[in-house]
Amino acid sequence: AEPGPRLRATVGAWSPEAAPRCAVRRRHETDSHAMLRIYQTSLDVVRLVQPLLLDIGRHDPDLQRQLRRALTSVPLNIAEGSYSRGRNRNARYANATGSMREVLAGLEVAEVLGYLALAPELRDRIDFVIATLVSASRA
Repeated sequence: AEPGPRLRATVGAWSPEAAPRCAVRRRHETDSHAMLRIYQTSLDVVRLVQPLLLDIGRHDPDLQRQLRRALTSVPLNIAEGSYSRGRNRNARYANATGSMREVLAGLEVAEVLGYLALAPELRDRIDFVIATLVSASRA
């Protein structure tokens, strides 16, 4: 169906210069889109680490519990930060960064203790999440 004359006039009259608030909104949507991607990547890390947690738990239940808490904290803080503003947003991303670093450290400890072998692809994905969150928390 063809849009009515009022809708056509509204759409045709829009320009970035005429609506600076839209430009601000568009920048926010771009930032949110980047965080949505890193949120999905953090969920991928959760999926990849889950089987390793089972292996770690056979040897060290305390380490398993600590890793699970840190691991689940990452996407939760990213999600919370995505809907926060200013310092609250930076704080949530900084928390997510710290938790992801804790996950990496826990996996490295488990590797040193002989509980598992940490795949380079998983380490790369974790490093990517950390780098993205560090950048976002400084913005």
